[in-house]
Amino acid sequence: MILEDDFQIEEEFLFPATGPASEGFDGPASVKRRYDPRLFARGVAVQAAAKAHMQMALDAFMKAHPEQHEGLHLSLDVKARAKSTPGAYKVNLALIELILGPRGSMLTQDECRSEIQERFPSFAVPKDWTKALKTWEMSHARKFAGHAAGCSPAFAIKAGMSLRDLHAAKRLATSKSSCEARTYSTAVTITNDAIIIGGLQVKLTSNRSNGKEYAVARLNAFKLEQALAGKRSK
Repeated sequence: MILEDDFQIEEEFLFPATGPASEGFDGPASVKRRYDPRLFARGVAVQAAAKAHMQMALDAFMKAHPEQHEGLHLSLDVKARAKSTPGAYKVNLALIELILGPRGSMLTQDECRSEIQERFPSFAVPKDWTKALKTWEMSHARKFAGHAAGCSPAFAIKAGMSLRDLHAAKRLATSKSSCEARTYSTAVTITNDAIIIGGLQVKLTSNRSNGKEYAVARLNAFKLEQALAGKRSK
C-alpha cells in the first residue's frame, strides 16, 4: 500500500537526453497485477494504523511546541490505495502524445483508445476523458507540445483540462489552421422553447437520458450559415 498523493515524476525521467518521453514507450512495461479481493480490507487496516501513529507524533509535537500552533487547528488524514501497476502511467502519457500529435485531430476518442490499447495490451486505457489531468500529466502535455513539431498548430494548454478538452482543442486548432473552420459574430437569443441565432429560429425539443430530461436544439448547418451570411469574422 502507498499513501495517496498527487505524486510527481522527475522531469529527466519523462524527458531523457535522447528526446521527448515518447521514445521507448512501446509495449507493456510489466505484467498486470492479479486482482486481490482482500486488498481493500488490508488498506482500511493499514490506514487506521498509520493515522494512529501519525496522531501520536502530532500530539507529541503540539505538546513540545505549543507556541507554534497557537491559534491553529491541526488535523491529519491518510488514505490507502492499491499501487499502480509498474509502468501504467505510460498509458496516459502515450494517449496524451497521440492526441497532441499530427494524427490526433483525425481520430475519434474510441480510435485513440483502441490504438493505445494495442500498444499496451496488459493495461487498461482510460475510458473517462472528463477528469482533469494530474499535475505530471499536464506538465508532460505542455512539454510534449513544445518538443513535437507535429503538435502545430499551437493552442493553450490550461490547468484543469481533461483528455476530452485536449482532444477538442487540438481538433479546433487544426480546423482553423486549415481554413476548414468559419467564425461568425452574431447575437444569440434563448427563449423557453427556441434558440434564435442570427435570425434563424431553432425549436427546442426534449431529450431523455439516464432518467433526466434535457432541452435540445437540432441545427441545420446549411440554413445556419445562410442566416449568418455577412456576419463572418475576419
